[in-house]
Amino acid sequence: MRFDRFTIKSQELVQNAQALASRHGHPQIEPEHLLAVMLSDRGGIAVSMLRKLGAVPEGLAAEVMRSLERLPKVSGAGMGETTISPRTKGVLEAAFAEASQMKDEYVSIEHVLLAIVDEKAGEAGKILSRAGVTRDGSTRRCRRSAGPSASPTPTRKKNTRLCRNSAATSPIWPGWASSTRSSAGTKRFGGSCRCSRGAPRTTRS
Repeated sequence: MRFDRFTIKSQELVQNAQALASRHGHPQIEPEHLLAVMLSDRGGIAVSMLRKLGAVPEGLAAEVMRSLERLPKVSGAGMGETTISPRTKGVLEAAFAEASQMKDEYVSIEHVLLAIVDEKAGEAGKILSRAGVTRDGSTRRCRRSAGPSASPTPTRKKNTRLCRNSAATSPIWPGWASSTRSSAGTKRFGGSCRCSRGAPRTTRS
């Protein structure tokens, strides 16, 4: 999985989930953190999709926050870097697969949401399921909301710089901005993901 194929919004989603986990004293980023961040963006595509699927985002947000309160916490010397959990790694890999299957060039918020709907090991997917959010409905809504895949534009240098600066401030990508470019122009992420120095902004979330 390559993080240069994630939209800027999707990269920001992971970074904001990391910040949320850190504030709560959680040692790992879970899918519940990703969903909580999506639901906090009242004008975002995820909230819009969920409303159209008949869910109430405000109620979902409250339920997700209650689930976060039940997660194990660490503090003091025991609190190190907040890392991506195996569950979240699986969600991001599934989002990448969803984008590929739909022949979308970049992994968007919609793809990540669809992957969370499919993830049944934790509370995030169960909360969505109880609200009547199904894979079939989410897939149809995702395809309807899809815009044309982005191609490099004159603003690419600006967006690349934004991605680099954003990633450099997060412990998720330690040393990323100053790393030496490899022949593929990428840096290892989480053992299996790959993160390039930036991706062009797309018209999708």
